[in-house]
Amino acid sequence: MRLIVLVALMTVLAGCATRAQLEMARLMNSVESGKAASDACIAKVRQMPEYRLLAPYLPEGTASLAAQANPAKATPAEIKAVFVVQEAGAECRKINLEGMGSLNPDLMALLAYAYAKVDAAYLGIVEKKMTWGEFVRVREAARTEFVDQGIAIMQQMDRELRAAHKAEVDEYKEAAKAILIWSEQQHAMYRQQKLIEAINRPRTTNCQYIGRRVSCTTF
Repeated sequence: MRLIVLVALMTVLAGCATRAQLEMARLMNSVESGKAASDACIAKVRQMPEYRLLAPYLPEGTASLAAQANPAKATPAEIKAVFVVQEAGAECRKINLEGMGSLNPDLMALLAYAYAKVDAAYLGIVEKKMTWGEFVRVREAARTEFVDQGIAIMQQMDRELRAAHKAEVDEYKEAAKAILIWSEQQHAMYRQQKLIEAINRPRTTNCQYIGRRVSCTTF
């Protein structure tokens, strides 16, 4: 009886995901789907000739010292390209902001702040108030700040989810313990009832002579 209850209980608990685990799965799915949509959008923008014109000022990784020290200002063609690329990239920024919002409102706000800084730098470029080197440094700083603060937010989320998961697992353990105690009590009551029934059951004894011997049977 006890083994059956334990096996059944373990089967049930094994199939239960905590709310923290479900939330983590949702976050992972959101990240994967958001990244796929963002990558597809950005890839389309990067195929544009206007983007290729501005590509030297938009490094994907860490900007080189030469790029950060570039004293040149935008040419008329580059200014025109900035407007085209900014308009084309609006959908990508929307996708990224929505993706961050599905993870954490603070991440969305942090990304919006980074976009605002870069947009202000683009304005400096088109108004010829800023060199390309200055633009690259602003963009680099905005990206670094977003990554650093974003990691801190994600680490906090991870700590909270781990704590929530542990609390739920502890609840499951307590529930399992209570169910086991209850099952043992029910089993003890069952055995006691059977014993009482056996004691109280009417008995009949029949005796008969077989020759000069008496043989009795009780049932």
